[in-house]
Amino acid sequence: MTTAEAIRKQIKEIGVGEPFTSTQFKGLGTRASVDQTLSRLVKQGEMVRVSRGSRELKLGKLQLILKHVAPRKLALSGRPSGLALSALWYLGKKQVSPRTIKTIQEKLAPEAFEELKAETRSMPAWMADTLHRYEKEATGA
Repeated sequence: MTTAEAIRKQIKEIGVGEPFTSTQFKGLGTRASVDQTLSRLVKQGEMVRVSRGSRELKLGKLQLILKHVAPRKLALSGRPSGLALSALWYLGKKQVSPRTIKTIQEKLAPEAFEELKAETRSMPAWMADTLHRYEKEATGA
């Protein structure tokens, strides 16, 4: 299998719309052959180069701003429980209460709420404490 074939195969496995970097293909060929293959794929329209240090890009009328984020803020990403976790981060310490957690529990499937509760290790203390306070109130403990 050529470097180009191997890269195309791995890109298909990554999935449409998922970002990647050239370093993900370092085991498939030399750095020069990987870079050349990726450059050709861009020229052929098979993929889009979104940045080369740029943090803002446009997709049609939509403007995307890329930001570095701590890995713990991306825990559970791509799942309903991850969306709930992101909402808690967004609301912040002053706006998250046991009532907020109750609302989230009502909106999530039971499995997704359990998944959120299991992720307290990636939460700041204030968030985990609020979740624990809600659990105590809900169970009457």
